[in-house]
Amino acid sequence: MDKERIRKVAGDERFIVGVYNYCDGWCARCAFTSRCGVYAMGHDEDGGERKSGDLNDEEFWAELGGVFAVTREMIEEDCEEMGIDVDEAIENMGEERDTFRKASDWHPLCLCAKDYADEVRAWFGRCEPVFKAKLEEIRSRAEMGIEGHEPEKDLKGLEEAAEVIRWYEHFIFVKLVRAIGGWLEFGEDGEDYEIYDSQGSAKIALISMDRSIAAWERLLELLPEEEGVILSMLAKLEEIRRGTEELIPGARVFVRPGFDE
Repeated sequence: MDKERIRKVAGDERFIVGVYNYCDGWCARCAFTSRCGVYAMGHDEDGGERKSGDLNDEEFWAELGGVFAVTREMIEEDCEEMGIDVDEAIENMGEERDTFRKASDWHPLCLCAKDYADEVRAWFGRCEPVFKAKLEEIRSRAEMGIEGHEPEKDLKGLEEAAEVIRWYEHFIFVKLVRAIGGWLEFGEDGEDYEIYDSQGSAKIALISMDRSIAAWERLLELLPEEEGVILSMLAKLEEIRRGTEELIPGARVFVRPGFDE
């Protein structure tokens, strides 16, 4: 990734400014990839993929690191022209932000979200036999043609619910740390952009909770034998969701660029 390419993408009016700031990162399911500058950075000008997006792909991280390095170089050049010491500015801002980031890590809502992520990971780790048994049951129903059952719909529902839950399990915690860290630092008395970022981060965290809750409710229909665990997950998510709405007013009505316009 070179400077010319980054500046070209940044100045392209096709792209919605900030659409990538408050999305869920699930590009494969996003309707706005053609309007997203960050997505475009991952593709050649002819539309071919430059990086896979696989978080386990070393090539992906190497290229992403290259983009960050070039972007920082461009920022330093612009700051030098304006007489700003970028290293000093970053150091001062970083010290302040680290204090509130650490505080948000230990906020009850963030701790609860982290516990939720750990429990989800553990549950899926031990429930592989349960899922296999359910899949076999669904296939048997299909083979026997049992009236009143829709095996294909159940199979798709099981896979979809699991995929949604796994996608958001840690994402909720990450976005809450950002939202709450900013809110602890600035609160309702902050500048517009500071309040904006906290509310935007909280909004996508809430959307992730909504989707996760819907997915757990679907699993509850398909895996009634896991009712105890699933109800516990639902209760924890509802607690986090309600607490987030109370802590950061305006998060629900926040208008995300592109998505909510």
